Amino acid sequence: MFEPLPAVKSFTMPNDRRALPRVAQRIQAFILAQQLPLSLLPDFLLAAEEALMNVISYGYSDNETHLIQLRLQCTKQVLRLRIEDDGRPFNPLTRPLPDVTIALQTRAVGGLGIHLVRQLMDQVEYQRTAGSNILTLTKNLFPLGTERDGMP
Repeated sequence: MFEPLPAVKSFTMPNDRRALPRVAQRIQAFILAQQLPLSLLPDFLLAAEEALMNVISYGYSDNETHLIQLRLQCTKQVLRLRIEDDGRPFNPLTRPLPDVTIALQTRAVGGLGIHLVRQLMDQVEYQRTAGSNILTLTKNLFPLGTERDGMP
């Protein structure tokens, strides 16, 4: 029976897209250390990158360096990434879903990244607390009602 201890890893990154490869390495190392299925990696990394690119690209109105706080958490049921930034208030979950049936050439720009994040994750939550945006991405590790050992 496989059952690692619940784990948490916190770190920061600058609001610079050049930091994204290092963040991806840290997320991958965390997932591997928890001995989670490798099949989780592509979707989780893509969702994390999309969410972080939104913060980096649109969160700040100045050219200063800001630190983005990241917190990975793994329990028996879920893998979670909490992204906290001090950028301008923005709840991506209030944006209307893009109409993906419209031709790309005529579709309004924007909204596809958060749409992708919502499709890849099982739960996406937003809150604004004490001047910070907090976006939490959650991926269920196993079907609801089961745990790692496959027993309810």
